[in-house]
Parts: sequence; C-alpha cells; structure tokens
Amino acid sequence: MPWEEDFGIVPVEAHACGRPVVALNRGGVLDSVQHGVNGLLVDDDSEEAWVEALDSVRHTAFDARAIRAGAERFSRPRFQQEFLAAVQALVAARPEDARW
Repeated sequence: MPWEEDFGIVPVEAHACGRPVVALNRGGVLDSVQHGVNGLLVDDDSEEAWVEALDSVRHTAFDARAIRAGAERFSRPRFQQEFLAAVQALVAARPEDARW
C-alpha cells in the first residue's frame, strides 16, 4: 500500500485473509499494521525502499492465524457489541429526570 489514507480498509481485508501487508509508514495504516508482526512498514517511499520491503516480506515468516486474529479487532460483531455496551452504559448513567 504505497499511499496514505486516513484509515485504509485494504490492510484490514488482507489481514482478514491471513496475509501480511507492506505499507507506507503513515496515516491510518498505523492502526492496523504492526511492523514485523502482520506486515512491514516502509519509511522511505523510494523505489529502492519498496523493492527491499517487498523482497523482505517474501522471506519473513508470518503467522497467518495470528494475522487473521488481529483483524478481528475491526469485525462487525465486535463493533456491534461495543456500540451496544456504550449505549447501555449511557442509558444506565442518565439521571431519572433527564429529558432526551
């Protein structure tokens, strides 16, 4: 992923498939890619840096199951569960005389 995005769904989709990601070390990708764990981050956007990173990712042993498990942080069930918990906490904390 040689460009910068504010979040970047592409890395999360790749991780959901158990695949490592090579990405520019900027922007939203930093929320999902951990250098050496589920991909590689490229600091320098030169051609040489990308060639080195792409060659390196081919020779690095990544754990596909761990990568897939990490992608679950962005899953729909997790979002729904945490959103519901947040709403329930707000409702439980509201004063009885408050008007919505």
